Amino acid sequence: MKNLPVNRKFKISGTADNVSKEEVRALLHAVDVLLCYHNVDNQNDQIHVKFVNDLYLGKTKCDGTCTGRYIDLEKKLSYDDMITAIIHEMVHVYFDIATGFEKITSTLTARIKKDVSRIANILVENTYKRAGYIAHTKISYAPKGRRKDYYDQDQNHSDYEGSAGKKYRAKKKGSEIDLFQDLFKKGDHNVDS
Repeated sequence: MKNLPVNRKFKISGTADNVSKEEVRALLHAVDVLLCYHNVDNQNDQIHVKFVNDLYLGKTKCDGTCTGRYIDLEKKLSYDDMITAIIHEMVHVYFDIATGFEKITSTLTARIKKDVSRIANILVENTYKRAGYIAHTKISYAPKGRRKDYYDQDQNHSDYEGSAGKKYRAKKKGSEIDLFQDLFKKGDHNVDS
């Protein structure tokens, strides 16, 4: 059985001028989730990210650099430039791509940027509300005394937006083969993996 990816931790040093630490963490985890989902895993236990004033690669000013599992990012970047730099440097780390392979790194960065941004936005939204839920779960509401344990029925409410795979489960016509044949007849050939 294949080893599951380790629970990656990111050590972030310093702060960016135009992007919050929560947004940076969300972007790092979003890249991690997307690449691991597609079986691109990096075996580094911890990735170090440091914000630097006036970052240079040799004599050239740049937005980000990476060496092994250490990423340096220019702290003055705009939000959009920071997204690009984080994804770009994480691709270098995960694929262990050395400097000099910028075309393939930047092409992948361009192609996954929209999805990484969507995942990061979900992570950032309600960060502290979820942190409160998680903190209360750690405190534990185990039944004390004679109180019986029970399932909270709120878990069954479907008041969330969207559903993973909803498009492909919408019809219950027969077998999955019938469903996918119908999709291909309609010209929907963009089935995500």
